[in-house]
Amino acid sequence: MCIHKFSIDSYSINDFKAACGLNIQSGDLIIRDRGYFTISEFTRIVEANADFISRYYSTSNYFDLNGKKSIYPIFT
Repeated sequence: MCIHKFSIDSYSINDFKAACGLNIQSGDLIIRDRGYFTISEFTRIVEANADFISRYYSTSNYFDLNGKKSIYPIFT
C-alpha cells in the first residue's frame, strides 16, 4: 500500500472543497468522513476506476441502480 495524499484539515475545509484538488488514479481508495458529498464527485471517483468510503448520512435517501429506494447506502 502506498499513501499518495493524507490530510487532516480545519473543519472549515469540507470534503467538497478538498475534492477539487484531488488527483484520482485507478485503484485509489478515497475515504471521506464529514458526510459532505455530491453524486458528481462519486461519479468522478467511479469513472477513474477508484473506490470510496463516505460517511453514512442518516437523513439522505439512497436508491439502487434501478431507481428503487434502498435502505443500504451502497453504490456498486
